[in-house]
Amino acid sequence: MDKITCNCCGKEKKPEDFYSSPSKFMKYTGKVGVCKVCIWNYVEPTETDNYNIEVVKDALRMIDKPYIQDLWESAISEAEARNTKSNYFKLYMKNIAMPQNISLSWKDSDFASTNNDNAVSTEPSGADIENDFNDKDDKTYNKKWMGEYSPSEIDYLEGYINGLHKDFKIVTENHKDYAKKIAKASLHMDNCFRDVLEGVSGADKRYKDAKDVFDTLSKSAQFSESQRGQNEVGLGCFGRVFELVETKTFIPEHIPTEQDDIDKMLNDFGHILKSL
Repeated sequence: MDKITCNCCGKEKKPEDFYSSPSKFMKYTGKVGVCKVCIWNYVEPTETDNYNIEVVKDALRMIDKPYIQDLWESAISEAEARNTKSNYFKLYMKNIAMPQNISLSWKDSDFASTNNDNAVSTEPSGADIENDFNDKDDKTYNKKWMGEYSPSEIDYLEGYINGLHKDFKIVTENHKDYAKKIAKASLHMDNCFRDVLEGVSGADKRYKDAKDVFDTLSKSAQFSESQRGQNEVGLGCFGRVFELVETKTFIPEHIPTEQDDIDKMLNDFGHILKSL
């Protein structure tokens, strides 16, 4: 097989651009249905060293790979030794592709989590699974977000918009409105991406449409990585200086210095030029 089409981005890629899968549902290609780049984009943090382990677990679950705490910690140690901290996930996937781990799937996860004291096994109980399931259906109308959302979705939206307020200067009503729309677009895009990873029919197109909406809103509101901290709501170069002076008393102190012979000569030339 020369090419495989990614269920997420829709691009045809080489087989080596996909992770191997022992799943019977992937028997034809022997590969996960989503390419490595799309998976990396889903799990990689915006800042080095700031992985969301729940997002990592979610991705592993959707591609039927195990989460093994010891192997994750091993990947962290290896990344730090190589000084490549942004590649924790890639190194972890290398570790679980070893011959002794290749046949493991999500059901073989140890569900270990590390707290401030010790590593504690937190395998979900039947009640936890039932609560997660009910949470998806327990949607109520939220006046702030103008729609029906579950408690977990509200937590996502609140966390996302709080992050925008930390990263960007949002002061006008227009920017506040854009921020809420972008948070909702991000939630929708995330839900579509989960469907893509789970192989839901038509999910790839829905994800592409959701991504286009998200990108358009971010560009219109100037909420993008290249503009992080720079969307000063119309302030130009002089406006930026004025703001520094007003908010941070950014006024350099004048320290007079004694003029040497060169300074005196320059002053004399200035007087000569004025008299011409």
